[in-house]
Amino acid sequence: MPAVMATDVTFEHGDDLRRLASARRDRVRFVTLPPARFLAIDGTDVPGSPEYLEAIGALFATAYRLHFLLKSRGVSEPVGRLEAHYWFTPEELLGSETTDVDSGGPRDWRWRLLIAVPGATTRDEVAVAAQSGEGSPWEERIVLDEWAEGPSAQILHVGPYGDEGPTIRKLHAAIAAAGLRPHGPHHEIYLNDPHRVGEDRARTVLRQPVTER
Repeated sequence: MPAVMATDVTFEHGDDLRRLASARRDRVRFVTLPPARFLAIDGTDVPGSPEYLEAIGALFATAYRLHFLLKSRGVSEPVGRLEAHYWFTPEELLGSETTDVDSGGPRDWRWRLLIAVPGATTRDEVAVAAQSGEGSPWEERIVLDEWAEGPSAQILHVGPYGDEGPTIRKLHAAIAAAGLRPHGPHHEIYLNDPHRVGEDRARTVLRQPVTER
């Protein structure tokens, strides 16, 4: 049965992170996320900068090496999607028409890039998978992280990342209407690559963990 907080909103739950990441543009979905493991790398560079893109490249390279390493011992799951946590102040997140993700403005950035991995993954396997032999400084920063995100609200944004502002405000309005409040970092799940499909067709799940007021 779905988990229910002290609110009229019903939270869907399950164990499949991909199914729980499903979202629509026209309504906010409330879900409860289970404990899960992720490859993670932290940074403070401007999203879209060469350093940020290098971090993404190192994370995916590690994810694919890990995939084949796990497959050799009978653990076979698809490589996860790129996700990210961003730590914003309320004013940065909701105070303007856009989040200015691509602007390179004066904001002090703090983010964590993520790719979900099978629960059977060990830290030793991640350490092995992170080593390409090329001496990339990013590889040394990749870690195995585990947490339960718990009750969250989410909505689908279609279009450029810099135009997320109205969608984020719609998400937070639904959270407030449910008698809840944001809890933890802004979470984005990237369903496709705008470099391949075009920015106008970029599909991003915007998720915000919530708690009771």
